[in-house]
Amino acid sequence: MDYHNSTVIGRLLAEVSWQGNKVKQYRNGGRGLENVLTAETILALDLLPRSWFLGGIFKNLNGTAQQVKENLVAEAENLNITFLSDHIYLDRSASHEKGIAVDADVVLTSDKIYAFIEAKRIRENRFQVEQLAREYLVLTRDAFDRTPAFILFLSRNPPIKVDKLGYVEPREAILKTIDEVYKKVDKHPVTLDKLKQNIDATLLWISWQEIANIVEKQISDFECNNQSVYLSIHRICKLLQRAIIWHS
Repeated sequence: MDYHNSTVIGRLLAEVSWQGNKVKQYRNGGRGLENVLTAETILALDLLPRSWFLGGIFKNLNGTAQQVKENLVAEAENLNITFLSDHIYLDRSASHEKGIAVDADVVLTSDKIYAFIEAKRIRENRFQVEQLAREYLVLTRDAFDRTPAFILFLSRNPPIKVDKLGYVEPREAILKTIDEVYKKVDKHPVTLDKLKQNIDATLLWISWQEIANIVEKQISDFECNNQSVYLSIHRICKLLQRAIIWHS
């Protein structure tokens, strides 16, 4: 068995250990911090029956990438879920000190899917100016023959706030910076023009409130003859819903 640090709690603690004086932000349960909110949510969705709950969220993602949504739903039970994955670099030959790192909040992988989840906190938040373009390019470069999916968990539906760009649609945020970022990526197998055309076929989003509403609907419709199992699932749902309320 592989005992490397791969659990949600373990990865969160590793992240906290690098915060220095900022570690005080994690007092009071890290209320309002996106890493804590995401950890609590992803841990619950990992443990809940995937097809019913995580699949329910995938079905209700916003965006026009219908085939990607269908593939995510079909693969829900098979996905490996990694919270706060290791650095991925635009230029894989660059050193840690000189390289530009991409840090997806959650990485979902299977034989058929390669997906990033970028989560923003519910309170005031914004994206870095090149953030979405960097993640999109690394995602599509490293997907190989798998379906790439770029999923945003947002405080509210777009437009989103981006440094130097103001409030824009996610697609526009990528298009405005992708030309410069593409120059920094090593050996991308897809042309820049094709990548621009494929944004809508890759990008999906959902708000935290929509996630809470979906979980509420799914648990109300869920049936199980084993009372102990049903109550266990119900408790996990309540933990997820409480996390979204707590961090709002």
